[in-house]
Amino acid sequence: WFFGGSTMWGFGAPDSGTIPSIYNLKTNDQVINFAENGWNSRQSLNMLLSIIGDGNKPKTIIFYDGVNDIWTQCRSEIKNIPSHSRENIIAKALNQKSIIKLSSIKEFIVEPYLIIGNRLFPKASFVYSKSFNCHENNNKAENIAKHLVNNWYTSYLIAKSNESKFFAVLQPNLFTSMSNNDYFIEHEKAIHPLLKKQFDAVYPLILREVERKCKNTKSFCSSFIDGRYWLKNKPSYYIDFCHLVEDGNRIIVSNLIREINN
Repeated sequence: WFFGGSTMWGFGAPDSGTIPSIYNLKTNDQVINFAENGWNSRQSLNMLLSIIGDGNKPKTIIFYDGVNDIWTQCRSEIKNIPSHSRENIIAKALNQKSIIKLSSIKEFIVEPYLIIGNRLFPKASFVYSKSFNCHENNNKAENIAKHLVNNWYTSYLIAKSNESKFFAVLQPNLFTSMSNNDYFIEHEKAIHPLLKKQFDAVYPLILREVERKCKNTKSFCSSFIDGRYWLKNKPSYYIDFCHLVEDGNRIIVSNLIREINN
């Protein structure tokens, strides 16, 4: 079972070129892709609880996280951790005394497609307007790291109680891979320096939290896989700061299989 956000779901690659599909082709293991666009580790944990609660018993559970926990929760308007990408929109809608306006529903549904459209067509009018503050708010960065690792650890315990193997992968991104971004459109590149600061602030804290968990539960260490540098010094496989083309996913799968076998 594979869990994660849009990178695991397969944004930017054909169905046959997603991480779970390539894993199936290389191992002949039956796979199910439970990932969803925008999901962070808490939403994956909730999904895991739901399908385990229905009596399903997987052989192996793989979480692929890091990017969405930071992308969503390092936003300046996010005050409480954990949070998810549509929380503020939903909260505002629930607090309205009148019926939700059609324009609000339209904005809720259309926004992801505006983002994708702007990536495909540089003249699109969408502009990143959200700022991030984890590099300036250490307490917030620590909370994000703690919640991510706690979600992994809880998933690990659930898997263990169900006699399933569990692996938590800290996913690579444009900044840990030190990849070239010269071919990106200008507004994409404009946000990269600020985004890099968020990952530089939170990723080390995630590693620190994993180390703390390992001191009390040594077997959890063998469930953690550090994938930050899997694409370091590789050709330009990124289509934005986190999504990959099929060839990039193939490298991810090769490393994943190696780590699991070890």
